[in-house]
Amino acid sequence: RPNRTSKSSVQAVTPRQCRWKNGQIERTLTVISSPTLRRRPLTPDKHRRKARKKISRSNARSYTEGWVEFVDKRKAKLAAIMLNNNRITTRKRSRFYDDLWSLKYLHRFRWAHLSERLAYERTVRNQRLRTEIAQAKKETGFYVANVERSATLGRLAER
Repeated sequence: RPNRTSKSSVQAVTPRQCRWKNGQIERTLTVISSPTLRRRPLTPDKHRRKARKKISRSNARSYTEGWVEFVDKRKAKLAAIMLNNNRITTRKRSRFYDDLWSLKYLHRFRWAHLSERLAYERTVRNQRLRTEIAQAKKETGFYVANVERSATLGRLAER
């Protein structure tokens, strides 16, 4: 039984929470947006309490993308066609009322491809972090060596 997957851009709702009339969902995966993207700028002291309240209220997780695997291929195609560019919910009081589905059926895409891609992105990110740390260590070592050299030259100039 081959995997059928469709990609969706989701804002703070997982597909399993929605009622899927279109078919049975086998697996879902959502990617939480990084906290650095959600960070708010610092505010003056008199506004800090208000800003803290505002942050705690909107502390819900937001997702950048999600992946849904359907059991049936036809149902996955139908769901992608029907839900693409439609509102997530029709209730006006819902916080997801203004958010739209962005679904796409991926032909011949397997769940293994997704896990491989995520693992590759994770290793690339770790490698980038390692190189940045090595560069920072090199810069600090160079700075410390220059400070020590200037101190010894200063002592020699005093003699």
